[in-house]
Amino acid sequence: MIEIIKLSLPIVIYIIAFLFAFFIEKKLLLYIENNLKEWRSSTLILFSIVSASLYLVGWILNNFIENSDLRHIFRNFVIFSISIYMLRSIFQILIRNIFVQYIIYILSLSIFLISIAKIILANVISNDTAKILLYLNKLLITLGFYIILSESLKLLPNKHIRKFVKLAIFSTLLIFLLIWEFEVITLSFNTLIGFILLLTLTGIYYYLINIIIPQIEGYISKFANKKDLLGLDFNIKLFLTSLYVLSIKEIVVYFLNLEKFIEFLSGKYILKNELVSISVYSILKGILTGIILFSALNILKKIIKLKLIKENKYIEGNSAEVLIFNIGILFNIMILMSVLGITWKVILPLAGTLGIGIGFGLQTIMNNYVSGFILMFSRKLKVGDIIELPSISISTLGNNAESIFGKIETIGILSTIVRTNDGVDISIPNSEFLGSPIINFSYMDPLVRLRIPIGVAYSSDPNTVRDILTSVALQIQKKVNYNSKDLPKPEVWFREMADSSLVFIVGIWINIRKNIYITSIISEFYYNSWYKLKEAGIEIPFPQNDIWFRNKLSVVVENPNLKDVSKR
Repeated sequence: MIEIIKLSLPIVIYIIAFLFAFFIEKKLLLYIENNLKEWRSSTLILFSIVSASLYLVGWILNNFIENSDLRHIFRNFVIFSISIYMLRSIFQILIRNIFVQYIIYILSLSIFLISIAKIILANVISNDTAKILLYLNKLLITLGFYIILSESLKLLPNKHIRKFVKLAIFSTLLIFLLIWEFEVITLSFNTLIGFILLLTLTGIYYYLINIIIPQIEGYISKFANKKDLLGLDFNIKLFLTSLYVLSIKEIVVYFLNLEKFIEFLSGKYILKNELVSISVYSILKGILTGIILFSALNILKKIIKLKLIKENKYIEGNSAEVLIFNIGILFNIMILMSVLGITWKVILPLAGTLGIGIGFGLQTIMNNYVSGFILMFSRKLKVGDIIELPSISISTLGNNAESIFGKIETIGILSTIVRTNDGVDISIPNSEFLGSPIINFSYMDPLVRLRIPIGVAYSSDPNTVRDILTSVALQIQKKVNYNSKDLPKPEVWFREMADSSLVFIVGIWINIRKNIYITSIISEFYYNSWYKLKEAGIEIPFPQNDIWFRNKLSVVVENPNLKDVSKR
């Protein structure tokens, strides 16, 4: 009788705590659904807090029960009640099918009753019967997980993806059941903490993805272009998802006692010697670590770039992005090599056995790689600069040029991409920029003066020509520079009195970063000048030559009706 009282008192106290938590949870859940935009994550966090509170109450009350059988009964009761809470949170978010909900509730009740029967009838039933009951419990638990995960897949829009994921879930749970049966993993009362942590972690993940990230994107979209915004959004979600998966893995391993399984995977080596130890587990860990490292690197470079762009330092932002990415690759590769089980000792003997030919190839690669760092640190070239390489000629789509003129798009690890006015991207080895003269039109200041020659007839008034050309140049300069008032005024110089014309030079100031299409500006200038000069009666000359003969000439005209007609 005393033992029953000792058991019933903790149960009564726990039931009171359970009902109180249920009452509070109902009120808070109603408030969340009516007032919060992202109610899913808030609901998950609410249920995880309630579950954690009930676990804490159950753990405290459990210490007051001395009898081991009664303690096991009480623990199973606590596990059952908390599992009901966690199931309700899952139903709130993922599963609204009442029939499926009842099936899962029946499975949970069956698992609880079988556990209680196994404890109570431990001295009555045989060992084989106890093993059957235990196996039945494991089977029902696995079946419950399968139903929950399968129903959750209905949120996926693609039918083929659903089938693939469903098959993957089935295979995973089958493996889980087998390793559980062979006691590779074990479940205990503390496993509940793991499930509560998973619930909390899922709620935080939902909150970050659906609330925090859209708010960040809304702020960044004010000064970032669409390409940078999409890249940052993708990498942040990839980074958070990878951390979420990594956290789940750590929680599952610790609270399901999967250390033996991890040791088993770690011991299955694909390649093992004194220098390399690559196992199945190290490959899986390396893939996840690589995703985290490179997504974090992409986030870092985008944040720094956007910060500088916000401060109107567009060129510095692009250069910082390239520099951080190139340096970050080195650190990421070093970390991944360590995770995979590869040491630097591999490189030294490998380099000694590759031969002279590969050595020259590596020399070229390292030359371009180091040249890229020199370019970025010296800041002689930056992403967005307008350059010309006179030492390199190109031929693209009918355009033959003795030099490369264009805009630097990226400064990569081994090469730099220059985009020409014709929309052609040219990859140039980084070493070419150190070994060849470079004309950088926007190194310190993007304002450059474009000089355009034009000739008029000798009969023209030079002052009138100067006024007309100045007005045309001023009109074009305002147009191409968006009416900027900070530019110097255009100038017109009387260059020379040539053989057939008076030659003038017109200087127009342009922002070369904004007006890289020089030919279009020159063309528009000639179009406008032609009509303005024609209106003023000023002729555009063509070459004329006067020919003088020292001796008298005789012109003979042949006529078929006359024998010979001569004129002098």
